Amino acid sequence: MARDARIGGAPFGQHPKPDFQSYRYTFLGPDHEQIIAALELFIASEDAACGLANELLRKSAAQYVEVWSAGRLVLSLVRPAQQDTRH
Repeated sequence: MARDARIGGAPFGQHPKPDFQSYRYTFLGPDHEQIIAALELFIASEDAACGLANELLRKSAAQYVEVWSAGRLVLSLVRPAQQDTRH
């Protein structure tokens, strides 16, 4: 009797792969029109895409980031104003 060598729908020896979705990140300057950077990434979940946008905005020179997927705006973030901690 033959055994089914697949586990979770993937051929034996291979792990199931997540269904990656395309996300376009656009980083904008203070006027909300100047594009600082734009990139397209393939990410497994919308939550992960939003978390990455937050992290990248924090580390970039941009003031805004927009994340689009399949023609819809997923996330729009504004860099929080930095408070002056000098006395």
